[in-house]
Amino acid sequence: MLKAVGFFYPGPPHVAYSSLAFHMIGNYISDVLKVPVYRYFLEENDIISFDRAPDPSKLNLIFVSIPFESLYPSVVEMLYRAGIQLFSKKRRQPIVIGGGPPLSANPLPLKEVLDVIVIGEAEPVLDDLVDLVDCNINKRICLEGLSDKEGLFLTEEPNLTKQVYVKDLNKVWHPVKLYLKGGIEPIWGRSYLLETSRGCGRGCRFCLEGFTFRPPRYRSFEVLRNLAIKGINVNRLTKISFYSLSFFDNPKAEDILAFAVNDLGLEISVPSMRVETLTPGRLRLIARGGQRSISIAPETGSCRIGRAFKKCIEKDLVINVIEEAIEAGIRSVKLYLIAAVPGENDKDLNETVRLVELASKKIRTLGGLLKVSVNPLIPKPYTPLQWLGFNRKFVEKRLRELVKALKKIGVDIRVYGAKQAQIQALLALGDERLSNIIVDWGVKGGGFNVINNLLRKRGLSIETYLDSKDPNYEPPWHKYIFNEFVDINLLRKEFKAFLKILSLDDTKWNS
Repeated sequence: MLKAVGFFYPGPPHVAYSSLAFHMIGNYISDVLKVPVYRYFLEENDIISFDRAPDPSKLNLIFVSIPFESLYPSVVEMLYRAGIQLFSKKRRQPIVIGGGPPLSANPLPLKEVLDVIVIGEAEPVLDDLVDLVDCNINKRICLEGLSDKEGLFLTEEPNLTKQVYVKDLNKVWHPVKLYLKGGIEPIWGRSYLLETSRGCGRGCRFCLEGFTFRPPRYRSFEVLRNLAIKGINVNRLTKISFYSLSFFDNPKAEDILAFAVNDLGLEISVPSMRVETLTPGRLRLIARGGQRSISIAPETGSCRIGRAFKKCIEKDLVINVIEEAIEAGIRSVKLYLIAAVPGENDKDLNETVRLVELASKKIRTLGGLLKVSVNPLIPKPYTPLQWLGFNRKFVEKRLRELVKALKKIGVDIRVYGAKQAQIQALLALGDERLSNIIVDWGVKGGGFNVINNLLRKRGLSIETYLDSKDPNYEPPWHKYIFNEFVDINLLRKEFKAFLKILSLDDTKWNS
């Protein structure tokens, strides 16, 4: 076996290049730990690499970066196409390690596939994991040395795993040189990826990353300035893309933005931003940096639903920000909305339609463009809504009603369909029994009907996982994950507050 690390990204290169975790993990292993890394991608049902890479089945160690639940079958497909045994218990080599936000909240759907799952953030455990590259004895013996390490869920002998996190972002390594090979253009263009903060303390009840990656932590202006200068020079780039869950929550966010735009003369890209953090001055800075479109997520026009989400944003504020954005030189605004919330009524829906109507009227008057993205509410593990369940017929009905009303306004609408949302919810809330389904699905491919058939063959159904649960029920992932900032009693309290605001009880919230 080769003493090198294989790094799998279960998607095409242009998507991987836009992922900070892809650069951070791969480059830390190669640049800091000085261990050879070969990167592999999945594109059009084929494994590709730009590294003159060996057969990945000959490697000692493989890392898999998994940012979304929808990539679980693609992980299996990569292993299958690489000729690697798909089930951990049957696999001798290589050792396969996975991580990412969805697995940190619930590692069980890939429990039978992966050997080790990182619970939390990668930096505290990377050194220990990369040491496995030198282990040429029995896999079980290799992994025994990790049994007492925090943050590592060993799938063959699982026990309670404490989630790990970086306590001080200023002291942790951040990539300067990015991996940009093959002439591939990343999603957001060729830019230096700079993480300004991590985690979020706002507590939106639907947000997986907001609960999973607590507490919020911020990089200082001095550290960000030095990284920006080095990253731009080393990579010979003229643009920075900032990484964060809520960019302006960092007290120094405006300072680093001004430094990048005014002092360095760079183009910038700022991700989805909280409406209430945007001011005319900040919007002018964003526009001066060449960004002509912003995304904001009011989620709903109904403050009742907003209070249930713990994210109530008044319509007037949204409209004011849109007006200020267009006047600052931004030409396009994208609104993210969440639909099909159990307990919502026609008044709630009409309030959301009214928000879009007001936004559309304002932006057309000013000569801008409005886009709307509609997503069903998808319950996620380790959040207060993990007991909520997912009723596809209800979701389809509410989506139809909302989209029909929005089409009358004449805006550009993108809708995440009920079937896709149901599959995502299934993958998010599944247990270890789902591993076999994911393996079959990853090997054979197929869509919604295939998944239903695979479930039925094993005596399961989507409803097994997606029926609403009583708050006293303990979801299986809580038996294996300990998060010092979020316990099940806190989540129950938050869920009951959600139900109370929407006047739901355990006989109503699934209808």
